Amino acid sequence: DGTIIRTPLPVPRTCHYCSARLFHHETFEMCCNGGKVSLPRVNGPQELLEIFLDPSAEGNHFRKHIRGYNHVFSFTSCGVHIDEQLAITGHGIYTFRLTQRSDVHECSLVIRERPANQPQYSLPTASQVAAIIVGDDVETMIRGRDIKVQTHAGSLRRIQEFIRPDDHSTVLQAGRLLQQYVVDNYVKIETGKLRWVRNRQKKLRAELYQGLQDALHTGETNVENVGRKRTILPSSFIGSRRDMTQRYEDGMAIVLKEGKPDIFLTMTCNPSWTEITSELNPVQTPQDRRDLTTRIFRAKFEQLKEDVITKGVLGKVKSYIYVTEFQKRGLPHVHILLILENNDKLIDPEHYDSLVRAEIPSKEVEPHLHDAVLKHMIHGPCGTLDQSSPCMKNGKCKRNYPKEFAAET
Repeated sequence: DGTIIRTPLPVPRTCHYCSARLFHHETFEMCCNGGKVSLPRVNGPQELLEIFLDPSAEGNHFRKHIRGYNHVFSFTSCGVHIDEQLAITGHGIYTFRLTQRSDVHECSLVIRERPANQPQYSLPTASQVAAIIVGDDVETMIRGRDIKVQTHAGSLRRIQEFIRPDDHSTVLQAGRLLQQYVVDNYVKIETGKLRWVRNRQKKLRAELYQGLQDALHTGETNVENVGRKRTILPSSFIGSRRDMTQRYEDGMAIVLKEGKPDIFLTMTCNPSWTEITSELNPVQTPQDRRDLTTRIFRAKFEQLKEDVITKGVLGKVKSYIYVTEFQKRGLPHVHILLILENNDKLIDPEHYDSLVRAEIPSKEVEPHLHDAVLKHMIHGPCGTLDQSSPCMKNGKCKRNYPKEFAAET
């Protein structure tokens, strides 16, 4: 394996107009656009701000269960099935994730009154009742999430998706609730994009993709499915099949012209980076500020690209391809394929040994590199030394550590 040791990022800047923190490679256009956008400051309740910063057991309990408390007092709640394996306490960082269902177009929500011996589930006696009614896939995409208020007289009133401007004074302090808020708004934005695509199928010339050629391209073998009404996602919709196919074909075209990649380089976000920890308040952890980990990761990645691609620390780069992903635990990482110029290509073991080492560096000769490798690139401890390690399964390390010493690779 190999590692690149970087110096810390430059000191963050502060916007003169709105006092926003701007990290490396971030411009003033991402906050208030140089004072052109002015939003009134809305301060949260003092009691709420105090418990956000409370280091006592009561404050820790509130922050850990903040989603539950929010559901108790909120007008509507976000209901999901929790992935217990992902949300297990004590290992890694907390990650809020919506569990996607393959049969979502067949799902519906039915609201019934519970038996009389369960009064906590009985219908409210107030004059209005709030209910979320989920339709099938087509209806939902056309109208959006259907939030209705129904009176006892039987009439319905539709309420559009809630927008809460100027909530920055408390939302970044909300920890796990911030994660739910971000996920919920991401779903809202994606739903809006999908609704826009559905309503503009003719302008997108979707009929060109409804025929036999498109069916054969997707591997469709059932003639009954050919020509059925479908919503076609264009290549401009990130993550769609056409978008992924187009990116793959672009990558293959680069390889066809420039040659096979020489280096596969991976960079992973480290929540212990000082640029992240220095921005947290005393009771916060990196998992409480996913916005911060993502922005710092981008700044570090831009710095890595400057070193590798512009300065050519691994050799003069002719072409490159990269993809940014989010790991199961929610931290971003990037995979980069580098195609080097002919004079800098790795052609024998000596060239590879000049870039990559499969050994622990000498503590006396390279103490900084030695400490970095031990801290970030060594598996464990696990097995008998730590039965609670995340890699343990049925009493054994699922990655088969510790392994026997190898004299060479």
